[in-house]
Amino acid sequence: MGLSLNTERYLQVLQKHMPRPIESDEDYDYWATVLESIDMSPNSTAEEKALARLMTPAMVEYDQIHNPELYASDPLGSLKFLMESNGMIQADLSRLLGVSRTTASQICAGTRGISKASALKLAERFALPLSVFVS
Repeated sequence: MGLSLNTERYLQVLQKHMPRPIESDEDYDYWATVLESIDMSPNSTAEEKALARLMTPAMVEYDQIHNPELYASDPLGSLKFLMESNGMIQADLSRLLGVSRTTASQICAGTRGISKASALKLAERFALPLSVFVS
């Protein structure tokens, strides 16, 4: 899942968008627009995807603080959002969690819960509190 970045292009992307903590609804709306345009564009560069990966946890953290009801009882929804935002597929989830593709598929389908061990790995990978992935 590693991305090969061109340092000069990455610096240009960072200068254009200036990553920073999300401290207001305006900041959140700005980053939501930026990340959506990166996600929706078939021409997004590795450097833009790296920016999205950098800012996604900040958006989730802001949401957790300001909209805790979105995360209080939906670990699967959080996981799906994070996977989509980071360009992850079930095979990537399987590798990350050290489980079979079948198990990853069952987790994504909601027929198997997220175990505590998996929640710990997810929290570490996405730099988020464990509570995002447990109900």
